[in-house]
Amino acid sequence: MILDFSVTLIFTHFILATYYSGSLPLSLFFWLVMAASAVIMIVFAEQLCVKREMREGLGPAVIPTRDMDDEDDVEAIELGERRD
Repeated sequence: MILDFSVTLIFTHFILATYYSGSLPLSLFFWLVMAASAVIMIVFAEQLCVKREMREGLGPAVIPTRDMDDEDDVEAIELGERRD
């Protein structure tokens, strides 16, 4: 998702720059800045997503069974309690 957004943003910038200048950008500096900004945007956004995912963590999995008829049993399993 991050890669898609970053590439779309860079492509939109390329289209707007081409429209504004009236021709394709031929400057090596332009292409280096575009490549560097894409790499920096992708790397930092991925790092932020990994930090957020690690902070939120994964919750316990709830495995439904056939004898779980009332909601108290579901809540007990979600909390990690044992019911016999």
